[in-house]
Amino acid sequence: MAKDKSLTFVVLYLIHVWTLGVDSFTLPLDMAPDSVDDKYDKESSCRDLMYEKVNTVYLPDEKKANPEFNSSWMKAEDEWEKSGGHPDLTKEQFIAIYMYTNQSPSIYSDFNRNVSKGKSVYGTASFPYHSLHFYLTDAIRALKKGCEKTFRRTKVDFNHQSEFRFGRFASSSHKDNLLSYGNVSCFSIKTCYGAYLEPYTATKGEEEVLIPPYEVFKVTNVQQNPPKNETLGDCKVVYTVESIGVQSNLNCKLFNKAESNRSSNKGYIMLCIMLIISVHF
Repeated sequence: MAKDKSLTFVVLYLIHVWTLGVDSFTLPLDMAPDSVDDKYDKESSCRDLMYEKVNTVYLPDEKKANPEFNSSWMKAEDEWEKSGGHPDLTKEQFIAIYMYTNQSPSIYSDFNRNVSKGKSVYGTASFPYHSLHFYLTDAIRALKKGCEKTFRRTKVDFNHQSEFRFGRFASSSHKDNLLSYGNVSCFSIKTCYGAYLEPYTATKGEEEVLIPPYEVFKVTNVQQNPPKNETLGDCKVVYTVESIGVQSNLNCKLFNKAESNRSSNKGYIMLCIMLIISVHF
């Protein structure tokens, strides 16, 4: 009987949480210990080994297992053929960017949910996006030019640490006025590992700069209710952050068997909550 009551409580709690809506949550802005943050170092052989494994194993398997992924891939492949190719990118890198930014079919929300919480199942069939993760990381590395200033808007509150990673592929922009993405917590960012995607995206005009999961930022300023006439002045809070390097706990994990130096301390309830939240842009 006690077990039944506990289960009922959990179910009712999750239903209550769901009905509150995304805006009611305060999420952690921390080092994202559960992130799939492999950066496939080019300096070692693991980047080339992963390229081979993705092409021969992960990509065929993931296309078969996920019809929506397969449809998104084929749509992006058609766009590559129409474009005649791009000198800065391989076909697979272009496809990854187009898939990530495409709204129909849209897979980026599910992709990023898995990236943000998938560390424990990375390398298994329970993580369904090895191919997209690899190609997107590879594309960012190919396009990265140096440090640049960008902006990111969200619809949620954060409990921030002094240093953090987004722990997912985080979209930002050269534009500060993309209001549809939110005005609750906003970011003025100096990124040194993100890449400008605009020429290759499915959604044009947003001047997107995509930040990888492994980039580490330091919070240099937090401004509550900034003046309306300032940049991001419509936001509830503005975080000014700057890149201080990278941390890739899963770097080359599938080939060197190295274990992450961090582990999750989140409880079951938080895990369930995170799986139903989609934080856009």
